[in-house]
Order: sequence, then C-alpha cells, then structure tokens
Amino acid sequence: MSFTKIALILFFYIGVLQSVFFALYLFISKKGNVQANRWLGVLLLAIVMRLGKSAIIVSTGYRPDMLISVGLSSYLVIGVLMSLYFRALTNPEFRFRKTDLLQFIPFFIVIACSYWIPYPPNYSGDYRALISPYFNWFYRILHIYLFVYLMINLRWLVGYYKTFQQQKNHGSLDRAKWFWMRSLWGMLFIVWSFYMTHNIFRVPQYHTSIIIYSVFVFILGMVALFNAQVFTQTFSKPKYQTSPLKNQQTDGHITQIRQLMEEEKAYKNPELTLPRMAEMLDMPTYQLSQIVNEYLASNFADFINQYRVNEAKLLLTNPKYDHYKIAGIAYESGFNNLSSFNTAFKKRVQLTPSQYRKQYSVV
Repeated sequence: MSFTKIALILFFYIGVLQSVFFALYLFISKKGNVQANRWLGVLLLAIVMRLGKSAIIVSTGYRPDMLISVGLSSYLVIGVLMSLYFRALTNPEFRFRKTDLLQFIPFFIVIACSYWIPYPPNYSGDYRALISPYFNWFYRILHIYLFVYLMINLRWLVGYYKTFQQQKNHGSLDRAKWFWMRSLWGMLFIVWSFYMTHNIFRVPQYHTSIIIYSVFVFILGMVALFNAQVFTQTFSKPKYQTSPLKNQQTDGHITQIRQLMEEEKAYKNPELTLPRMAEMLDMPTYQLSQIVNEYLASNFADFINQYRVNEAKLLLTNPKYDHYKIAGIAYESGFNNLSSFNTAFKKRVQLTPSQYRKQYSVV
C-alpha cells in the first residue's frame, strides 16, 4: 500500500473520529441549548454514516450491499436533521412533534430494505446489467431528496436572515448562531455538489468527493471552536418567572414608589441605592427590582435618573437658580458627580445641561 493511500485513509478516519467525538460531547454536555446540541449530534452521526462508509471502502476494499445501502441512507436524514437543528437552535418554544417523525419514514424504509438492495459493482454479467439502471436511479433520488431539503433549509435561512436584520440590537450569541448556521448549510451544499457531479454526471472524482467531505468535517470543527458560545449558551429565561408578585400587589407597590419619588423626592439623595430604597418602602429588594425593571424602567439607575433629570430641567429654567453653576444643579438634582449628570442628561434630552439652560431659560 502506497504512502499516499495510507495518508488518505488516515485523513478519512480522523475526520470520522472527530465527528464522533464532537457528537459525543454534544450528547453528554449539559451546557447551553441541550435540545439543539443533541440534534446537531445526531446530524454529525448521520454525516459519519456517509463518510464512514466511504472510508471503509477505500481502506479495506470491503463493500457489501448492506454497508453501501446503510451509508447512502444518510442522505435521507441529513437535510431533515439540519432543519430540526436550526429550529431548535433559534426557537426557545421548539418541541419535536409526532408529525416530525413522518420525515424519517424514507430513511427507515431504506434501512429496513438495505439487506436486499444490491450494489451493481458486486455483481457481473446479465444480473449486473439488469440492476444497474435501478440502482443509478435510486442513487439519484437520494441526491435529489437531499437537495430538496437543502433548498427548504435555504428558504428557512433567508426568512431567518430577514428577521435577523430587522432586529435593532444583535447580541454576540445571535451573530454567532447566524454565522454557524449559514456555514453549516454552505459546507453541506458544497459536499453535496461534489457528490452529485460524481454520481449523476459520472465525473471520476470519487476520492476527491471523500476528501471534500473530510475537509468539511475539519472546517466544521474549527468553525465550532471559534463559535463555542453557540453550544454553551442558551436562551435567556424570564428573570422573574418564579416571582409570586400579583397584579394587585404590583399596582399598590407602584403607587408607593411614585409617592416616595414625587412627594418625598427620595431621588435627591445621591446615596440612594436599591436596597436602601427597598428598606424605605418596607419591601424585599428583589421585589422592588422586579417592579422597577418590568414596569417602570429598564433598570434601577435609569428609573432614578429620569427623576433627577426632570428635576434638573426644572432647576435649569428656574430664575432662582440662575446663579448656580451646572455642577450645583447636578448636586441639587441628586447626582453625585458632574460627569454622570452630563451623560444622563444628554441621553434623555439630547442636549447638554448648558445648551438646555441657554435654549429654555425664561428671559
């Protein structure tokens, strides 16, 4: 056996082992989106079925009918598994339905009949001539079936991309997911293209197709490595989903909070913190945090600053405070430093305090 062939065989089997180990990691890991990770693990094992079959043939010359049929049956699940994986990865409400099982029927039929599907190169004479056309059509139908699912997944990706583009703020996890999904689809499409040219157009490049498949597995591993958060992070759960707070309680607490802010002007205290305010209201800190974040503002600092900025706007246009410098207005409003005052004011008013005073002061 030549050195080139040995190197080629090792290359194929390393690709197979990498896919298997990656799949095992996804099955065992409890991090991230477990359901999506397991669908990806099954998808990788389906790819191993295809690549492993070719690796065995090239390395041993062993090619029984059943091995060929089982290896080829992966074409009937790769596209299906990719579709399920994409949905599980992007939809926190995704659940595998009984109707989804219908998509696996062609795969189970081929597996069940694999023992009786003859592989023409294993035969000779009239029988080989008889079965070759049927097997060729079987081969082509498998490729067409995978192509149909690749197009279905492409259409889904286009729809996802449009939705993705409409979102104003893309987190790093969302961007990583988008890059990972389109990479996975693109590489599978390239591999399918090479096999199609070999099997349908009879281009003599079988080894090249297997090499492309192995390269795909290696690149897939690298892309996964650089986008590890796709496999370790999950959808954020509602922060207060277990809180016992009821609507009637919420309304009463909001009234208390507004009274503390508007009548007692608690925001003027620069040392006011969430725990201190909760103590003033005789309320658990987590409960105050929930009410502020879900009903009054994005966070406690924003909630307090909106009162302080409104107070500053009144002072900046009040003639009694004309002799106050901007820093003095900041401290009177409850801010403990000029920098945070300027930042909070401009964020809400789109003007600096000085610009606002000049533009809106009563002459």
